[in-house]
This record gives sequence, C-alpha cells and structure tokens, in this order.
Amino acid sequence: MVIDLHVVVPQGCDAAALDRLLNAGIESGLDGMLLLGAGAPPPVEAARTGRFGGRIALFFGIEFPLERGRLLWIPEDPVALDGADWRQAVGDRPTLASVAAVRERCGGVVLAAHPYDRGAGPAFVDAVFTLKNIDGVITATAPLDRTKNNMALEAAQRLGLAALGGSGSAAGWSDIGAAASVFPGAIEDQAALVAAIRNKDAWTVEMISRPDQLEPEGEGGRERDRGHDRDRGGPRGGYGRGDRGDRRDGRPEGRREHRDDRPRGSGSSGGPSGRPPREPGEPGEAATGAAAGEGGGSGRHRRRRRGSHRGPGEGGGNPPAPQATNGGEDA
Repeated sequence: MVIDLHVVVPQGCDAAALDRLLNAGIESGLDGMLLLGAGAPPPVEAARTGRFGGRIALFFGIEFPLERGRLLWIPEDPVALDGADWRQAVGDRPTLASVAAVRERCGGVVLAAHPYDRGAGPAFVDAVFTLKNIDGVITATAPLDRTKNNMALEAAQRLGLAALGGSGSAAGWSDIGAAASVFPGAIEDQAALVAAIRNKDAWTVEMISRPDQLEPEGEGGRERDRGHDRDRGGPRGGYGRGDRGDRRDGRPEGRREHRDDRPRGSGSSGGPSGRPPREPGEPGEAATGAAAGEGGGSGRHRRRRRGSHRGPGEGGGNPPAPQATNGGEDA
C-alpha cells in the first residue's frame, strides 16, 4: 500500500481546494494520504465526506513547526485530535520537549520531517542525531534531492528508525505523491498505520517518471494506467512482500537489480546508469528504499507509477526529477 506520509493542508483550505488536494493524490496513484494540519488538526470530517474522500484511504495528524525543524504527530485514533490533552501538553508553542509530552500523554508516533530539506524554513540538519522520542524520519520529499535524501536516509539508519517518504511541508498539488511510503499490506485504519511505523514495516519510494510522459495516449499509455485499482490488492490495494503486482502485458512488474559503485557513465553496458536501455513504451518506474527495518540493502525495488501529478485545471507541472536515490548509491 502506497501512502504519502507528509501532506500539509493549508490553513483556511475550503472544500474546493481540499477536493483538488485529494484528487491530486488519486491522480498520482496513491493508495492513501496522511493529512496534517500546521500546528492544529486538519479538516478531518470535510476530507472524509468530500467528493473524493471515499476513493483514497485517509489518515490524520498534526505538523508542529519548531524553531528549527518540524515534527509530525500521528495519533492512533483521529478522535484524539479533537481532545484537549495534546493542547495542554504542547503549551503555548511546540518544542522538542512539549511534542514528546504529546506523544507520552496521547500516544501515537512522532516523525521528524526531512532533516535536511530547508524548503519550508530552518531544518534539523545534523541535529537530527540528537533527537529523542521519535519513531521515524521522513527521508524523501517532493524535490527528490539525491544528496539530501541520502543524508536523511543515513540518519534514519544510524538512529535505527523507520525511513519514510512524503511530499513535504512546502509541496503543492502537483507535487503530491512524488515521494511516499510503501507498506507491505493493507493499512485498514490509523492504529494499523501507527503500528506499522513502530515496527519499521515500510519502505521509502520516490517516483522518477510518469507513464503519460513515456507512452503516447493513443497507444494505451495514460488511459490504460488509470482506474485499475483491482490488481493493487486489498480494499485500496496492498502489496505483499513477494507480490508487487503484475504489469498489464503479463511481465512481472517489479524487479531487483544489483548495483555497483562505479560512477555513472563509467562504460558499463546499457544506458548511462548501467541498465539496459528502456524499450519504447515501457512505463515509468519508481525506485524504493530498502525495508526500513533492514538498514538499507543493496537491492532496489521498482514500481511503475500510474496517473500523473496534475490536479484538475492545473495543466500539470514540472515532472519529478528523472533519477531517484536509495541508500547513498548510484542508480
């Protein structure tokens, strides 16, 4: 199950804007989205009862902007967002200590937003190594910055925490789903999401291409890739560890590739990354990090991306970066 774990809902977001946000997630091929309010609860009921609320799994939490860096709190039950306990714990302004008090008093998990991404303001950077009382690190965000993502992944591995992915604090509608997290099974509710993060049962995924850019519409490209949730598994499509789904042409969708440390363009056979050149019409792929609990292996999972980043009326947007990273090695 593919879930974007860092989608910030703008304050004052009306029903129409919320619909565009959710539709952007559906168009990008996501199975679920974690909607976060900035220092306050997101519009839970409006999202659930809106036009697109029944077409994608929704989870809810709060992003706490600190003087330096941001923390994401995900309660086991969204009902906790309406209570007074977390407000009393966080006090007048969120700090590392007060957010830790929220976690202790109200339960759930706390994630460190991408520690090296300064797109939304001051970041943790290397201070991430001093953080306590956190359960995971967002290691990939929509900009798909190879260097910063590798540094964040290394930090999560050294801290022994779940390495996760999400659009990020500064993402727009066209960025939704560029980075996300893959869970090996269906996540039925918010308690299951919290449990999976605690167990580090997730992978980071970065979308490196869009199928509508690689296949002409008249040859089954964009239209073929939309609306086929039935083969994703589960109510919104879960992935098993050994069952990543099949491509429409019958060939296995995912494949594991072994990489070496040679720099790109070092003369290895195939394309510039050492892989055989892509056949015409081959769909876009996504590179995923190793299992969060396994410290980042040398293998790479690839998953084709369905849909596009474009929200209705937005005319698309810049495509994601053409390459993705995993564990500090070249693709």
